[in-house]
Amino acid sequence: MTHHQYCSAFEEEYSKPAEQLASVIGEDREVLWYWGHEHRLAVYGKFKRDKGITAYGRCIGHGGMPVEFKAKLKPEKVKECSLILHDARKNIEIKDVEIGYNGYVMMNINGTELKAEYYDIRDELLLTEKWKADGTGNIKLNSLDIISKELSVSKENLNKPV
Repeated sequence: MTHHQYCSAFEEEYSKPAEQLASVIGEDREVLWYWGHEHRLAVYGKFKRDKGITAYGRCIGHGGMPVEFKAKLKPEKVKECSLILHDARKNIEIKDVEIGYNGYVMMNINGTELKAEYYDIRDELLLTEKWKADGTGNIKLNSLDIISKELSVSKENLNKPV
């Protein structure tokens, strides 16, 4: 978990931490990377930049700050960063600024398994995912279930093997 994003289809990327982590755990070791800087919910597939680690990014910065849609989706970055989905639903408008839905993630770690459930501020379950680590630390996505039909899904990246 970090504050800044390793990859983004919306804002600037911060690759230096990924390079530093690669020097410790190796470039090919796959990790789940959660960040919050962007104040939105976004789920990314497998991503690797130059000398950085291999990561599955999760932007979960939609908890405490207003979810403003000032940073627009960059279509050219969707494929490059393997954006799978994001929450682009408008909740309210304040002083001509569209505000999205805040939310949170509940994580349950049981031995080598992780289950993450993503909710919005109304406690509506949006999606779930299940990961499993083997004895060597390698991780595998066992399931990604999109519950809410209102999430913006990048169909080209959803069906990519992860």
